Amino acid sequence: MSPDWQRATAGVHGVFRALWTPTLKLCSGMLKNEADAADAAQQAMQKVLERASDYDPTRPALPWALAIALGVSHHFAQALPSQGSER
Repeated sequence: MSPDWQRATAGVHGVFRALWTPTLKLCSGMLKNEADAADAAQQAMQKVLERASDYDPTRPALPWALAIALGVSHHFAQALPSQGSER
């Protein structure tokens, strides 16, 4: 593995570690169902990585990432069957 690839991989892992817990907590608070929350958090993290070029490094990363997670969770909640029938 080349040194550049190793640095890039380490960077992605670091970002994931830093953002995973707050992202999962936000999704869990919105979706209640643990499996749905984990799925939404994974989708949110994927979007964070896909949108990394949009990130402004002069601003904090966590609010930016959580805004993405909030949108994913909202979309996820809208796609779920009525909360009246617990999954």
